[in-house]
Amino acid sequence: MGVGKSVRNVLGHLKYGGKLADTFPPDSNKSGTAVRVAAAATEKYHRPHVLEFRTYNPSLIRMDFTRLLPQRKVPIAGTDEKDVHFEVLKVRDPKYFQFKDKYQLIFPDHNNMKKFARSAAYGRIEGAKAEFTPITLRHPELRYAKYVRNLEAAFDSSSRYFELLKTAKQPLHDPESSLETLRQTAAPLEAKSLLVWNLPANMPPYSIMERFWLYDIKQCFKIYWDVATGRTLTFVAFNSEEDCLSFSRNFHGVFFRDTDDCKLLVEALT
Repeated sequence: MGVGKSVRNVLGHLKYGGKLADTFPPDSNKSGTAVRVAAAATEKYHRPHVLEFRTYNPSLIRMDFTRLLPQRKVPIAGTDEKDVHFEVLKVRDPKYFQFKDKYQLIFPDHNNMKKFARSAAYGRIEGAKAEFTPITLRHPELRYAKYVRNLEAAFDSSSRYFELLKTAKQPLHDPESSLETLRQTAAPLEAKSLLVWNLPANMPPYSIMERFWLYDIKQCFKIYWDVATGRTLTFVAFNSEEDCLSFSRNFHGVFFRDTDDCKLLVEALT
């Protein structure tokens, strides 16, 4: 039996509720080949349900995207734009927490995605045409779950954060957890966390906390450093949202010392 015919048999069997184990004898050499090809074929033809939007603006919210949809004064049954369902995910690096200059709009299925893309085809964001790219990503929440898990660890302690990086193969989250549940977990931590570029590489965490004693810093530690350039990225967690916001406003874009040639760059996680 040729590989092509084997693949058709496998896909046909799956269509009517069969199991792969029932299709071929366990010791058949053709079985392994057919199953791998069938899996590849299934993945290849997976219909995308995620749209990606690239921008340098980290402050967009769901409303910015729903505004792209035309508003009907008289809703037409079955065509109301409110019928388009999606969630917006701000994409951040799961290890260093930085905004990756893109958002993902996650739809329940391919048809909802097509409906949104068609309705928002002539919409504009920040004065420019909103351009979306369909991406084949089965489980976009997994990367976000990893980000949330690492953020929880970093907010707790540096030791827990670095230990977690070594055990990254552990389950990311409860399979029953929804994207909204993960977002609710992350939100209060993001509101009290900052990323700060260019603090002195030789400055230990306790010195940073003493230097900024006016702010109620819970803890801080370097999550990235480059010996050659001296650039550092420091995670700073606060005990209050107010101090976090105040620190960001007061120190973003300023020189830490008069002798420094690099400004502090502060990125909020909200």
